[in-house]
Amino acid sequence: MRTEPVPSGRAKIEEGSGSSLRIVLPPRRHTFLIIFLCVWLGGWFAGERSAIQQLAAAKDPAANGFLLFWLAGWSFGGAFAIFITLWMTLGREILELRSDVLMHGRSILGIGRNRAYDLEQVRALRLGVQAPGFFNAAKKPDLSRAADAWGLSGGPIVFDYGAKTIRCGAALDEAEAKQIIERLIQRNGRLAPRGAA
Repeated sequence: MRTEPVPSGRAKIEEGSGSSLRIVLPPRRHTFLIIFLCVWLGGWFAGERSAIQQLAAAKDPAANGFLLFWLAGWSFGGAFAIFITLWMTLGREILELRSDVLMHGRSILGIGRNRAYDLEQVRALRLGVQAPGFFNAAKKPDLSRAADAWGLSGGPIVFDYGAKTIRCGAALDEAEAKQIIERLIQRNGRLAPRGAA
């Protein structure tokens, strides 16, 4: 009988000096979705170009109100598809523990936003339960979680920061998230939940 190979983690962990630890997480790559979006963007470009040409040729562009409205929505949809394609192919989520802060950010080719959380205020680093989809417990849509489906927010690594709960590690499975949490707590014991051994 053949045993299953042991999967390796997605995260790239970089040890730093002292208590520094940097964890780089690539987003989930949905190959079918990436191919679909690239093909769709070809049609999107043709539609965009055609609408712009019609507006440019019109003697009174203001008379083409519907076309302007359609073009605005079409442009937004295309920009979102481009962003998601770039995120899935070139994006990174980074979690970095330093001596005084816990940094978290998402970027595409180094362009993105990082947040620094004061380690004195970070509490109860733990594994969080991920609810499927963006519906809350009352089965109503929770628009604050809409970005979770694209890997742009959320995740199983959870900590409290003041009166807010922060989630990260969107592409991680539970097992790898547990390993990362253990590594972070080994580096800085203040991150451990109260009452943990």
